[in-house]
Amino acid sequence: ASGKRAAQPSSLVARVGSGLRARLGEDARESNGSTERKASASLPSHPEAARLYAEGLAQLRLHDSQSARERLTRAAALEPQNPFIHAALSAAEEALGYSAIALVEAKRAFELSTTLAPAERLSIEGRYRIATKDWERAITAYRSLFALHPDSVDDGLQLASAQAEAQKGDEALQTLAEVRKLPAAGEDPRVELAEARAALILATPKRALLAA
Repeated sequence: ASGKRAAQPSSLVARVGSGLRARLGEDARESNGSTERKASASLPSHPEAARLYAEGLAQLRLHDSQSARERLTRAAALEPQNPFIHAALSAAEEALGYSAIALVEAKRAFELSTTLAPAERLSIEGRYRIATKDWERAITAYRSLFALHPDSVDDGLQLASAQAEAQKGDEALQTLAEVRKLPAAGEDPRVELAEARAALILATPKRALLAA
């Protein structure tokens, strides 16, 4: 009701999750070993920063952007050179309506991402392009990311979101059709929410209502 956009956590949230849980001493899945090892290597090395980062990502997932912002701000103070923290903080600021601050954080993350693996760098670039409202380049980044991880629901949803922002409802629906084929999509309500948004862009309110 506030008119502020719901937080759109980066697909990086899902990608680094297992590595982060391993860093914090919890069980990590082994299905994506190489990806998780790369992600873990780039996670906060400061224990308290890692804890705050993990909590911040969890709050972003729950759309509690204020709590996420508080934790991520503290994490960034402890480990200011970590691009993932700045990218997540950018998403929290954007969701709270602080676009100028979100842009500063996204730019900082982008500047710090040059040595990352391609997937992590693309995810952070996507966040930066969203913050600058450069929808076409955001689409390019997320399309490349989805091509690298065609089984990732999060990457597909990020691409569909960027396409919707660019007012490309048809393309967003095509992307969502691909996402629906993924076993991990299951009953994920975010897919229906994304379809409702794309349907509104295409001025098909009945379809939007059905999806919602």
